Amino acid sequence: VQPSHLLELGWCNAAFATTVGSFVIIGGKLGDVLGHKYIFCIGYGWLALWSLLTGFSRYSKANPVFYYFCRGAQGIGAGLLTPTSVAILGKTYPECKRKNYIFAFFGACAPWGVVCGLTFSALFTQLSHWSWTYWSMGIVATLITAMTIIVIPADKISECNKSYTYRDFDYLGGFCGITGLILFSIVWNQAPKATFHNPYIYVLLIVSVLLMAAALYIDTKVKDPLIPWTDICPDTFRVLVCVFLAYLSFTIWLFYGFRYSVIAREDTLLSGAARASPMAVAAIIATIVGGIAINMGVPPQIRLLFALICVCVATILMGTVTSGQIFWGEVFVSIIFIAFALDIIFPAATLMFSDGVPDELKGISAGLIATVLNYSTALGPGIATTIVRYRCSDCLARSGPTFTRSVHIACYFAIGCSGLGVLVAIYGAIYELFFRKDKKYVPKHKEVESS
Repeated sequence: VQPSHLLELGWCNAAFATTVGSFVIIGGKLGDVLGHKYIFCIGYGWLALWSLLTGFSRYSKANPVFYYFCRGAQGIGAGLLTPTSVAILGKTYPECKRKNYIFAFFGACAPWGVVCGLTFSALFTQLSHWSWTYWSMGIVATLITAMTIIVIPADKISECNKSYTYRDFDYLGGFCGITGLILFSIVWNQAPKATFHNPYIYVLLIVSVLLMAAALYIDTKVKDPLIPWTDICPDTFRVLVCVFLAYLSFTIWLFYGFRYSVIAREDTLLSGAARASPMAVAAIIATIVGGIAINMGVPPQIRLLFALICVCVATILMGTVTSGQIFWGEVFVSIIFIAFALDIIFPAATLMFSDGVPDELKGISAGLIATVLNYSTALGPGIATTIVRYRCSDCLARSGPTFTRSVHIACYFAIGCSGLGVLVAIYGAIYELFFRKDKKYVPKHKEVESS
């Protein structure tokens, strides 16, 4: 983790997160048609293959493009896993308190994944070679693929899905949407290095926006769109905004928080990973508290607002650190707040969004939330690093107090995003709890049909 490489390091995360966010909806659609277990197995097998190839990219030292390509291919597997895992859990457990706790623990996978990922990647990198991080991931993914085939029950495909033909698939909308999302991410993750002085950056930005607009238009015209926007309650889109802003801020907090430990404080990789370990303990507490809150009937609007406040507080604390202060000050407290936020956001947002779609589209709600969640993690470090590059061009290439200034600049942007998310969540909570009369959304064209 050399300071001079920070302009490129964002691609390590962005290549993976971009393809995850781009393929979640397609993974959910394929799971509905072909069976969630089938797509789940393919997702883990794909992840295993490309994890092994990512490790072998160590031998292409002269050109890191192959490494970034492999990371992007890894994300396709994770994009297939995300919606199918939620669907399998939803089908396995009936509506009961146990299901609430299961989804609360599912939310805890985010902070636990952060801690385990930091720990094992630091362990392999510091004591052996970073390639073993991906080889070990490939081995574990292979074992899970075999376990999935044996343990998870077979799918029961409905008659309507059995009659589904591949001609009905929204190929054009999917192509425009995925291409637009990938190009938009490329722009913001390449901008720190190439800057907007290069014409291809803003040309790609214009093209990506046009492609995403075309995808939205196509989905309103085709018979079986990937995302049926006309069937989704417009009021629930504020949930997507909250999730986007929360995870955009979180990724900036994580990206610059870990580098603050390693670069500004000059900790070893293992020491930096160890400082994140309180997140795992806090996640367990947050899971238990979150499950109790769900069973007690605490509205999801209040839980989502609490999560946004936690993200905002965490970024404020990280934005005020100094290079010489102790770990038990702002950094430790911010880790506790971020753990609670990660554990609460996904279950609360999924429940709120599912209330704004008809019953036959419940599965797409988790897919949309996961798409926004993963895509925001792809954009966060790139946008923040672009801002840091323009505000303090030499901060990223230095250590100590100078690099700490880059952490402050990035966190100021994160504070603004999370603060905006808090305002949106406050408005949403007030509207949903006091002014919205129809708790069950029915699209207008469905009302016409029923009448």
